[in-house]
Amino acid sequence: MDVIVFPYGPLGSNMYAVKSGDHAIIIDPSVSPDFPLVRSKLMNISIDAIILTHAHYDHGAFLDEWVKLTGAKAYLSDDDKVYLSDAGLNCSQGFGEPMKLSSETFDLGESIELDGFSKITIIRTPGHTPGSVCIFFEDEKIMFTGDTLFEGSVGRSDLPGGDTRTLLASLKIFKDMDDDITVYPGHGGSSKIGIEKRYNPYLSL
Repeated sequence: MDVIVFPYGPLGSNMYAVKSGDHAIIIDPSVSPDFPLVRSKLMNISIDAIILTHAHYDHGAFLDEWVKLTGAKAYLSDDDKVYLSDAGLNCSQGFGEPMKLSSETFDLGESIELDGFSKITIIRTPGHTPGSVCIFFEDEKIMFTGDTLFEGSVGRSDLPGGDTRTLLASLKIFKDMDDDITVYPGHGGSSKIGIEKRYNPYLSL
């Protein structure tokens, strides 16, 4: 399984394509499917699902375009669903780009199973938003943490629906995880859980 990162969306958000053969899952559709690098990397690839770690506009700006192009099922925690159509909650209004997304989304539940991919475990990590999640491919030991956990830092909790105490409680989940799990965050570079346990000051709170 291969992970391709597209760090070109609004506010420097990372969109990921998780590839297995000629199939892929898009995580956080923050880059247009018409972007030349996206087209070249995903040529002749079937997009089987679109998963959002949370519903801020910089992570889902092109959700409608991806759904329309691929017909893929889109997944988002029901706790964040209202954010898609509310420019204040999804923060697009605050950045001068009011955006309302209209695609149907399905709740993530505890796991997602797709042909050709190992089991995808959904870890609820509210705090940045009420419906923030981490997407964990257990067999491959790779995890997409959205704006919950960054390399050396964490997501902010002062945006609509954010809560600092809830975020700090969610971070405790990582303390019991294996050190060799690779972390792919919503912004910035990748890391390892072991590195974050040792150097990320927020995991010692």
